[in-house]
Amino acid sequence: MAINLETEKKIADILDFVNKNDNYLLTAHVNADGDAIASVLAFSLFLDRLNKTYSIILHDQKIEEKYRYLKNWEKIISFNESDLSSYKNKINVALIFDSPGDRRIGDVASIVDKKNGNIKIDHHPSETDYSALDWVDTSASSVASMVFEIINASDIDIDKNMAEAIYTGIVYDTGRLSFSNTRTKDLEICANMVDLGVEPGKITNNLFFDNSAHSLKVIGIGLSNITQFCDGRVSLIPLFEKDMENVDPGDIEVLANHSVSVRNTEVGVFVREREPGFFKLSLRSKEYVDVSKIAGQLDGGGHKRASGCRFTGSYDELIKKLIPIIEKEL
Repeated sequence: MAINLETEKKIADILDFVNKNDNYLLTAHVNADGDAIASVLAFSLFLDRLNKTYSIILHDQKIEEKYRYLKNWEKIISFNESDLSSYKNKINVALIFDSPGDRRIGDVASIVDKKNGNIKIDHHPSETDYSALDWVDTSASSVASMVFEIINASDIDIDKNMAEAIYTGIVYDTGRLSFSNTRTKDLEICANMVDLGVEPGKITNNLFFDNSAHSLKVIGIGLSNITQFCDGRVSLIPLFEKDMENVDPGDIEVLANHSVSVRNTEVGVFVREREPGFFKLSLRSKEYVDVSKIAGQLDGGGHKRASGCRFTGSYDELIKKLIPIIEKEL
């Protein structure tokens, strides 16, 4: 798993910085997913081995049951805005994972001191530059794979707990090593993590096959609502607030991938109403449409094949705005 000289130097500089500093903030994007959570936890375990002090703070988020097999999950702090400032004096340096910039880490940005040499480790196109040590690799399948490269280049041996987190992040962001972003390197890393004791079946069951009966019923409602546009090249799955009572958002995120699994569909959209007049959108494409361009026109972003955004207004207004944008990209 050779890396180029530029990346090798970047990793060496990051390791030097981490060794010389302490009192870290570890954070990731709002509505943190499997890659974001796993990357933060893998790095926290690395900092434990270095005897460093840190706080893991995510923007107002409950950690779902399916991620609680990961070591250190209980150290993740979910805050409300009133008590966030109490952490500011405990933090010297911020390490930002899986987020292109301040906009995507929510209120946590308020305690990131821009005067300090903070570091971003990400695979999205950059929005906020924190320091010359930022490492952005848009060709990476996942941030967890980048965290592996950092730890692997250090003097610390990767243990089973780290391996579980790294494997989780890669498997999550590559759709169980099946999406087009899966690289030879990802297969090699995952094989190495299995050699270190990771049980693929256990992680797969936790992430993908541990659903409540209620969440499956809600998924069924979403599937029954599927609507097609542009002669079937666009498939949209809507779920409304009334449909999603007592269900964790992460338990129904699979509908994003279902939306693009329809025959002859190129762009799939999963729309969920978070509250009246406010919607979260997950966009997927199958072969050629860059959905990050679509999301970008709605103040969102992400990757070519998977992106997200938000919309304020009625559902009818959303459709009237969204579909013409998608149609231009087909």
